[in-house]
Amino acid sequence: MTLGSNRLSAELVVRAKSDDHRAGLTSDWLSGALADFAPDLASLLARAPRMNPAALDDGTGRTPSGEPGGLWAQFRVKPALSRPFSKTMPYSEASLRAVARAVRRRPQMVEYIVTPLDERGFPGNGTVWINVSAPAGEAEPWLKLRVEQVPRSGDRHPPEAQQRWAEALKRRAAVTGACFGHVTDDCLTDETPLETALGALDAVTVPRCELELRGYSWVTVCAGTLAARLGGPAALAATGAFDEVDELPDGSVFLRATPTLDDYDETAIERVFTVLQPVLIKGKMRRVFGMEHLRLHFPTG
Repeated sequence: MTLGSNRLSAELVVRAKSDDHRAGLTSDWLSGALADFAPDLASLLARAPRMNPAALDDGTGRTPSGEPGGLWAQFRVKPALSRPFSKTMPYSEASLRAVARAVRRRPQMVEYIVTPLDERGFPGNGTVWINVSAPAGEAEPWLKLRVEQVPRSGDRHPPEAQQRWAEALKRRAAVTGACFGHVTDDCLTDETPLETALGALDAVTVPRCELELRGYSWVTVCAGTLAARLGGPAALAATGAFDEVDELPDGSVFLRATPTLDDYDETAIERVFTVLQPVLIKGKMRRVFGMEHLRLHFPTG
């Protein structure tokens, strides 16, 4: 059985303390995540490649999205849970200003998509999805900061990319005061892999992330209150289940199970589950058809 997928996913959950804090968290993530997690695409975008907005209106797929070897980038805004996404806005100075205005209005989601173009100017491999959402609703203070990417070449992200994502998430978790986070390659829905297996919804679990751990992955950020229930950073390190245990400035704990995601096999998964199980969200585990790639420990019996 092959665990994981070809899509790396990193996520943080942060509680916004005010409207200004919320807008700052959103803007900082949208403007900085690409450079943190996919610096090669950030460098390419900085050279301002020409994009072709006409490609959006072409339903045939025969219009190139931009210059060969360039990028296509776009924004979408979802004002509220009950409303659809706005019209797609190609990356430009005007769209950047529009997104900045939208962020001040507490949208339910803002999405930023960056896609490398192939030698013909059509979308290729390596797309990055960056978004900020309010799973419990735009009126609630909880924000989910997320970035995902499929590899530009090959079936998997190489170890150096995996390590870069872990370090980038750690830095961001320290700056934002995140109460939950993960880096993994088995998160293909809005929920964590554990939530998927339990049938839980992030709209319910995100506001409780300081009371229950939403999941466990190769990299997990655990709220300080939950880490304390497990004995604190020293006790977590002493279990031997983690290659890295680091307390962050706000008290949350950064946990990396193995040096790379490729090393995170069934034995390592069971070790992490055993240590974190007392604070994990509860429910009946179910093996989801089509989700055999989940890096989870399914108890027998």
